[in-house]
Amino acid sequence: MSKKFNTHTTVKVLFEHSAVMFDCIEQMDLQGEMFIRESQFINRLRRYLKITPKEQQQRLRVAFKIENLFQCQIIADVSAIDGDRHLIFQDEVISLFRLCKASLHQELTDSRLRSHLESLRSVKQRLDELIVFDEKDPNYTEIKDDLLKQLSDIYGLLRKNISSMERMNQELEDMTAQASRQTEGFSDYRQAMFDRVSHIYERRIKPTLSFLNETIRLNDGANLFSIITDCKEMMDGRGQPNTAQQIFLFSISLTNIAKPINRLSDEVERFLKKTRQGILESNAMEAAYQALLTSHQQTQTENMTRKYMEKSWAKQTRFVIGLKQQNRPKTYRLGRSASYIDNFHNEVALRLDDLSLFKLMLPEQGQATKQGSSKQRMLRAESIYTFLSNMTFRETNDFTVMMHYRIEPYFDDYLFTDLLTAIFHLSYQYKKEKSGFNLVTSNKRKQIQYGDEAYIYRIQRLELAENNNE
Repeated sequence: MSKKFNTHTTVKVLFEHSAVMFDCIEQMDLQGEMFIRESQFINRLRRYLKITPKEQQQRLRVAFKIENLFQCQIIADVSAIDGDRHLIFQDEVISLFRLCKASLHQELTDSRLRSHLESLRSVKQRLDELIVFDEKDPNYTEIKDDLLKQLSDIYGLLRKNISSMERMNQELEDMTAQASRQTEGFSDYRQAMFDRVSHIYERRIKPTLSFLNETIRLNDGANLFSIITDCKEMMDGRGQPNTAQQIFLFSISLTNIAKPINRLSDEVERFLKKTRQGILESNAMEAAYQALLTSHQQTQTENMTRKYMEKSWAKQTRFVIGLKQQNRPKTYRLGRSASYIDNFHNEVALRLDDLSLFKLMLPEQGQATKQGSSKQRMLRAESIYTFLSNMTFRETNDFTVMMHYRIEPYFDDYLFTDLLTAIFHLSYQYKKEKSGFNLVTSNKRKQIQYGDEAYIYRIQRLELAENNNE
């Protein structure tokens, strides 16, 4: 008689060397079957034995032997179909291994959720038909235990899937990063990524949210929370407060489970919206480019009457009309000329002087607050004016914006209107004193964006007095 282990020892060996069962469950999920073929099981065991120390191999052969697994009731049934033996493991064993590895958690699809809901409705119907709720009545105790087990199974399934759903945030980040690294076939990869996430959202997240929605109305019967509420009221009305309390606690737990799923749903919806918008924009640019390419190719023939592209293309792609009227972005005038380098060093020196000047003007210690009164506004403007009066300047065509970027980092409660007030008072100094510069105010106006607000100001030009020809 061949040597065998008892159930406890066999289960212990299986979990100590769980890679074999993990591979088998992954293969079952991949094939969409509830069994695994004996040949596949043996092949995975042999591959694992090759990386196992020799002193443990004999023990593993005994534990993973088909007869031993069947005797220990780890394998529920062995069936032969077309000459190939199929191994059907106990659901409890498969569930334990799935619990140990998050990637093996089964997806909560709409059909599985509806199956659980139908089972719960059946239990409630049997409770409605029961006349007496008595702990001594075996019919009542069986239905009560069945009700609590159904609720426990639903709660357990939802909890197991929360962890896999929460890992989706990292998966979305990884997919986005991988898409950005695609040098070739970027649009195809992004479309495949969009389809995959949409499938997960439609098949897993939306059905779960619908299942946990207290206000939803289902065509085939009551929803989950309506059934739970009816069962609780039934238990309260029939003198079973302890059971009613347990049912109430289940309803609270299920409500709490819906919160992280709602957060995930919002994030996935934003991801899909941004990806869909990107795909639409990419498709629009590609379509416009192909139309432009076709129209341009028609001008490459020897026919001189087709020297220029037709206006119809510009009319079809409406964004082209008026394109010449749009301001072109101005490039930075970077260069290696001596004047450019001198200006760069002068600007750095001026910023360093501003920093040293600000350190000498540090206020007394205390909490800085932003006041809105006219007195406080004047005090802020005076401090900025004092700062400006001691600064070193250079020629510029926009004195206001230059001062804005130079003093803004040094004042925590800085407001652009305070700068305008300080510059207004500073302009009198240039009129009265011979500072070597002239501050010329023009009639041109310009807009600047600072924070959440936009300001319009008159452009002032700072130039050397000797260069003033006015």
